[in-house]
Amino acid sequence: MRLLVFSDSHGRVGAMRKVLEMHPEADIIVHLGDCERDADKLEDLIGSRQFYRVCGNCDFMPANPLNELIKCGDITVLCTHGHLERVKHGTQMLEEKAKQLSVGIALYGHTHDPDNRRTDGIYIFNPGAMQDGCYGIIDITEKGIICINAEI
Repeated sequence: MRLLVFSDSHGRVGAMRKVLEMHPEADIIVHLGDCERDADKLEDLIGSRQFYRVCGNCDFMPANPLNELIKCGDITVLCTHGHLERVKHGTQMLEEKAKQLSVGIALYGHTHDPDNRRTDGIYIFNPGAMQDGCYGIIDITEKGIICINAEI
């Protein structure tokens, strides 16, 4: 199963469209907020793929939840923008939340800085800002999980 992860697009819809065209094999598309309305403009490329999104601190009329849990086989993925977990001051709150929810992967944005590591058995992943051409790919296979920070 492949997830494409976007965050902090801030109007860069064309860049997200390009990434979606580059990765037709992706099963799940995730937008981690800022700006959630950008994601509305992608529906023609999403097709039948699963599409999850959360609102960020720049989404002033949020139609989406603050957090989302995605079940990918035996792995649960936490999706959040990260502003409520104060990730600009470190990921401790996010890591605690991930442990409490027993997730395997915690996705966040907000900082615009890519992050890709494993802590206490949990993958902590920030794709970076789509505004800067950064996105993420996560492959969940029988052999394990691979998180990749990518750029267009």
